[in-house]
Amino acid sequence: MTIEFRGVSTASLGAMLKGYGIMAGVGIKDPGVRFWWTASGALATRVAEFDSCEVDAANEAILDGVFELAEWARNRGEAFQKTRKNKKKGTEPGNPPLEDEVTWSSLCEARVVDAEAVGLFIGRKRRPNPVLAHWGQDGSGNLFNTLLDAGRHAKRADIGEAIFGSDAATGVRRTTKGSGVLFPEGIKRYATGNVWIHESKKPVGLWDFVLAMRGLLLFRGAVGSPRGSRSEYPTFPFILPGSVVRAQGSTIQADDVFLPTWSSDHPRTLAEFEAQVQGFQARVGRKDFASGAADFRRAVAGRAITGGFEAFHRFALEPRKPGQRRRPQNQAISRGITTVRPASVARSSLRFLLAPLDDSRWLDKFRLRKMDADSEKLALAKTRFDAAVHADIDSHEEAGGKHHVAVLEALWDRLGLPDARGRFRQCHRGE
Repeated sequence: MTIEFRGVSTASLGAMLKGYGIMAGVGIKDPGVRFWWTASGALATRVAEFDSCEVDAANEAILDGVFELAEWARNRGEAFQKTRKNKKKGTEPGNPPLEDEVTWSSLCEARVVDAEAVGLFIGRKRRPNPVLAHWGQDGSGNLFNTLLDAGRHAKRADIGEAIFGSDAATGVRRTTKGSGVLFPEGIKRYATGNVWIHESKKPVGLWDFVLAMRGLLLFRGAVGSPRGSRSEYPTFPFILPGSVVRAQGSTIQADDVFLPTWSSDHPRTLAEFEAQVQGFQARVGRKDFASGAADFRRAVAGRAITGGFEAFHRFALEPRKPGQRRRPQNQAISRGITTVRPASVARSSLRFLLAPLDDSRWLDKFRLRKMDADSEKLALAKTRFDAAVHADIDSHEEAGGKHHVAVLEALWDRLGLPDARGRFRQCHRGE
């Protein structure tokens, strides 16, 4: 019999990360349990995976594994949170501890593994996970302080609502602090028209937040190298630069997050999932890896079942109020799905069309660089090309090369690629 975790969905970044969090809680307690995603977007497993024919016994084993994450939340929340001034405790305000490389030497091995998903140091270069913004200090929200609070107050009786989607028990405690990046429906913002939706009207359950944070910290950082360079920099699985936008006099580089799903044809354990995440490669051209969100999508589409992953759900990390001097809070906005299907000429034609540009690394000159006005202009010019690539992939796959007209037009008109003119005319004539 199949057990579906209906409290998990692909509707938001946090709701989807909860699925990986459940895998972490149950998988550590019972490493042999395998999971997959259903067509409706829920995580699933089988009763037989728990060596039991009783649904109730399997559910209790699942609840036991998830409940142990409360201790994990207290431990990581206390170790990774930014200290605030407190006269009663005699503490002074400070920076997030993981921002200081000296702090890492005092962490135990288990904490270091999770810390590598929060941020990473490569020589003198350091970079926090874009989802966690400033090392867990997202705008005015202290994510690890919220995690600590959730770990202290989360009750076992409330787990069912978070993972199975069952009715909440009376008096379930919820949090409204620092959860907007994962659950953007809880951010103070105008939703429609002139109706103001206050975050207190969309609180997030404590277990929802704990599971989402646990799932996020499964995606550990690694060492990356930009195309055409020998330098190294910190990078995080499935998080790539997205579109560049201009707002209130500032040029902002947004990031896109791609979360993988797989069907019951390729079920996997927690250990198998972690190994596949760390070893995943999205190549464009003959040798190089995808360096942006648009590159990633055309790299994985039409390359058969890449690493057993059958789809990638895309979320754009957009600042709530871009252009502010202070660091704005991010919100993860859903941007659709990239399906990985068996290779065909129609599905691979866009990748083949742009392969010469990938091999020549011509598109790399349009990357945004800090304190470089010329790079800002180039990066902004590339936004139309990226938008055309996204639209091309989202269009009907079997339409083939006819949908590549917009991509070639963007290369010709916006980026000034001379060779695109002839290709554009051929494609426009349907050749």
